[in-house]
Amino acid sequence: MKREAQVRERFAAQSMMTTLAARIVAVKDGSCVVEAPVRSLVSDGSGRAHSALISAIGEAAALSAALSLDGADDTARMVEIKINLLPVTFGEAVRASAQVMARDGALVVVAAEVVVLDGDTAQPVARLQGTVLA
Repeated sequence: MKREAQVRERFAAQSMMTTLAARIVAVKDGSCVVEAPVRSLVSDGSGRAHSALISAIGEAAALSAALSLDGADDTARMVEIKINLLPVTFGEAVRASAQVMARDGALVVVAAEVVVLDGDTAQPVARLQGTVLA
């Protein structure tokens, strides 16, 4: 993929992702998967993933999916986001899988699903849709 290095570089420059110990699992044209461990630092007090972790990972995956498109501006930013949170279960990690849904000029519509991973089980905990100015 032509823009993979730029996407990974931009992701690595985000101190929030470093704080969350997040990493890009996969990036392709128009899609990205991001994962972060559930640690006490980012739990909700009961040991479950905090909604802020879920939201941040979803947004990062969605923005990275938009950045992976040819012609995307390296200064692209999320300008609108809607997140529907579902009940959160216990798990080891949070994974967000995002894809570009549509593009019209500089506007890119993205969607992501966020799951909590516990062994071989993936429990959906959020759906996200947003608009990126790319």
